[in-house]
Amino acid sequence: MIIQIILDPIFSFINFIIDFIPSIEDDMVLGGLNGVVAIMNVLNIGFYIFPASMFFIVVANVIFWSTVQITWAMVEWVYKKIPGVN
Repeated sequence: MIIQIILDPIFSFINFIIDFIPSIEDDMVLGGLNGVVAIMNVLNIGFYIFPASMFFIVVANVIFWSTVQITWAMVEWVYKKIPGVN
């Protein structure tokens, strides 16, 4: 109860800030061409700010390091299943 009283104003403020972000779900239809067009419109905003080559380098780095982290987590999970290994 006390935690809820403390956190309610914080979450209300966060929701207030999030409401300012424009919504693209009106344009998106699951499957079909409208979803692809909406995603391309969002990507075009990034291309206005950064050159395409830099944008692709950043996206490639994020994908690469995410893959490395997931792979290492799986390897770590496997070797921790071996008895006697910490």
